[in-house]
Amino acid sequence: MQSNTAAGVLPPGVAKPISEIGTSPQMVDIIAKMESFEPRRYRPPGECGTTTDTIGYGHLMTETEHNTGIIEIGGVPVNVNNGISHDQAKTLLGDDITRHKDRFLGLYVPVDTEITQAQFDGLISFVFNTGGLGWITRGPLYGHVAAGRWDEVATYVRTRGTTSGGNRLRGLVGRRAFEADIIAFGRTTGTYHVDGRPTQFTGFTYDESRNGAGPVLGTPINTAPPTPNAPHLDDDDDANDFSVYVIRSGDSLARIATAFSTTVANLLALNPQIDNPDIIHVGEQLNVPAVQEAERQLHRDAVAATANDVPWFEIARREYETGVEESPGRDHDPRILQYHATTMLRATSDEVAWCSAFVNWCMIQAGYKGTNKANARSWVKWQHGVALDTPKRGCIVVFWRGSRDSWKGHVGFLDRIEGESIYVLGGNQANAVNIKAYPKSRLLGYRWPK
Repeated sequence: MQSNTAAGVLPPGVAKPISEIGTSPQMVDIIAKMESFEPRRYRPPGECGTTTDTIGYGHLMTETEHNTGIIEIGGVPVNVNNGISHDQAKTLLGDDITRHKDRFLGLYVPVDTEITQAQFDGLISFVFNTGGLGWITRGPLYGHVAAGRWDEVATYVRTRGTTSGGNRLRGLVGRRAFEADIIAFGRTTGTYHVDGRPTQFTGFTYDESRNGAGPVLGTPINTAPPTPNAPHLDDDDDANDFSVYVIRSGDSLARIATAFSTTVANLLALNPQIDNPDIIHVGEQLNVPAVQEAERQLHRDAVAATANDVPWFEIARREYETGVEESPGRDHDPRILQYHATTMLRATSDEVAWCSAFVNWCMIQAGYKGTNKANARSWVKWQHGVALDTPKRGCIVVFWRGSRDSWKGHVGFLDRIEGESIYVLGGNQANAVNIKAYPKSRLLGYRWPK
């Protein structure tokens, strides 16, 4: 069996093979609350690309169900044209979650992958809400799960699936934060805007003494956001084991996390007043882990050096933390269209390949000249750059695609090299800005600006 303790954050609860775990009844109740109940079939606004109705607790009807009006609920065919009851909707929700679990297990994650109840519940909520068997399957999520990289799983969940119709929605941001906290910490850490108003799930925590069987759930209450000076710390943390940092120009949560030897997920846990991890303001105070001043200064110097020496890479990382991804259906992500505007092609669709446009945009934002071309291989002959025999983190890396002699390729920024894999921070990678591994065998070269 694979162990999920090799990397990342392991939340409370006993890890067991994923094939032996089912969604806890408490999480089913929470998913129902987040989805909201609609007794009659309807076509949700902003659900671009869908051609069928939705009913109950977020059940997206199949084409056959849509055309016939018949849905099998709890094994019984039901005509839903006149609506369904709460009980029928709850049963249908349970059926839907089971179907997601079966496909989630059967297609994308080895059945012997070890996982805790908390991790499983958070993932199922995320997959159910995002339709994760579509665009998510092309991303790195399931690879992170199988490898036990739970810090990366939590970060991915927190920053993906927060938009609808091209707009970032506060309710989706809150739901992603709730799911990520359950995955990362095995409990909720603050207040979440999941149903149009601040909601705190009091006592929602996974009890290790119950062998990871599920959460102990208190009563959801509406509350004002906690104050910045009252962070929710882990039970074994000392109450004084944090200090205050004042946000400066150019800061991002990722950059601050690096400076204090922590993760974005931990910063969000210490600062439940943050509704959107992509938005912080100069002059605001953040609770940060306590670090000796000398050590903290070393980290600040290292971060500053990285930003100064490879500013385009720092810009690319901020785009990654923001969670740029293609919009489904006919809508087009406005940020990706900004990338396209830096090439001669000037494409007006996020469905046009945009890896080179992303690199061009990052270089221009950092004050350098790009290739002005949408072709990834244009970076091999980049007149404003030089070839590197020894790669450096943040350098431009170019790959062939299809065959070495074809015109096709891929381009991004070097994050790291592990064995025969080159990890690239780039755009148009599974339709998003992310970090993805590519084989060394497809390498065409490394480039650095003159």
